[in-house]
Amino acid sequence: MSGHSRFMRTTWLLTARQTLDFGDFEARVRCIGTKEAADLADLARKRNVFSRHSWEKNFYVDRLRQFSERTVIEVDRAGDPDKILVEARVAADCIEWLCTLSSVFAISRASLQRQLGITEHRADVIDFVIGPRFEYLKSSRRAQSPRTGIPVDERFIRRFRRLGFPSLVQTCVSSHAFSERLRSATKWLLASRLDPVMEAAVVKSSIALESLLIASDTEPLSRSLSERAAFILGKDFVERQNLAQAIKRFYDMRSGIVHGNKRRQKTLSSETLEGIDRLILLLCLAIAANANTISTMEDLVAWCEERRWGGSSKGLYLPFKPSSIRNALQCFRGV
Repeated sequence: MSGHSRFMRTTWLLTARQTLDFGDFEARVRCIGTKEAADLADLARKRNVFSRHSWEKNFYVDRLRQFSERTVIEVDRAGDPDKILVEARVAADCIEWLCTLSSVFAISRASLQRQLGITEHRADVIDFVIGPRFEYLKSSRRAQSPRTGIPVDERFIRRFRRLGFPSLVQTCVSSHAFSERLRSATKWLLASRLDPVMEAAVVKSSIALESLLIASDTEPLSRSLSERAAFILGKDFVERQNLAQAIKRFYDMRSGIVHGNKRRQKTLSSETLEGIDRLILLLCLAIAANANTISTMEDLVAWCEERRWGGSSKGLYLPFKPSSIRNALQCFRGV
């Protein structure tokens, strides 16, 4: 596109079988074929003077060939490459995080990690034991798990759009007052989903929730988070009560880990962690969908307080079906 600069980044988290296009946002997730990679390398060699006459000749041409049959996140922006680079990188980060996180509604944490080849032993590891005078030898090996990436196919794209993720991507990248909170929350949530150690994952998910909904360091965490999450997502008294109880149950689990409370550590549950991950993501989607009416964190706190005291404030627009909340709460049942 004339006058536009083009940013491309490979991703190991996604495997594009179809193109996920973000339309007017001018970004996409797609696979670059062998011929296209060769054509790009050839254009760079022909049109760029440095690629023809300097030490850079082989470096850039060879690097473009390495895009062959790789999934990339591609961002187009008008203007000089150096000026658009920061924005393009932020956009690519948010797209990668949210595409990966959208799998929360389709596969479990354990399934995601198996698909991505993530274990507590992330590299090829060899153990070897040698006894006195080499009379005893024993060895074991833990090979690195194969990695496939999350398939970006027709089903993935339908779910991604139906739940409102394109709007969340744009809000994360924009200059909106909530964009930094949304980026922080999704970054921590992704770190949690990719962590094979459950205790560490619980702490990271709690940081994601706090970075999204806590306005002040002096606030009581469990109460503030449970109330705000319940008011944002709950459509009636029963659902709000269930949401508040779910958040409090998660924070009991988190407190047991952080403070070494053995009684609370017994509540450690992969189902609870799955449920809280879904709720955090639903909260992000809801806040992004209402970015025009909830402009700042102060607005959100005031709105929640009005709802708390029976004020006249209307409920927020939720871009997803009510079943998404019910399914998230189902994870807490029987725990």
